[in-house]
Amino acid sequence: MVIIKKGAEYNNLSMTILYKNRTAKEQFCSEYKKKWRYPDQVKKKLEAAETFIINSDSLLDVANYPPFHFERLKGNRKDEWSIRLGNTGY
Repeated sequence: MVIIKKGAEYNNLSMTILYKNRTAKEQFCSEYKKKWRYPDQVKKKLEAAETFIINSDSLLDVANYPPFHFERLKGNRKDEWSIRLGNTGY
């Protein structure tokens, strides 16, 4: 994820989600939700998480949102982070 400048001023920032590859984008981006084969509860949580991230001012907002259980990954994925979608198994 990166912060992008939106508009002429920096006080109007928003987040954008960059997917590692097309497969990941199709699995998790709501523009492909017609292809999703997840239970309804998971679909709703995925869309809500995506909306929250996009509307956040910074990665710090995402990290400080307790339901996401935001954590840095280890090993060869040390520069990546993960969130969990509650009690969905995902």
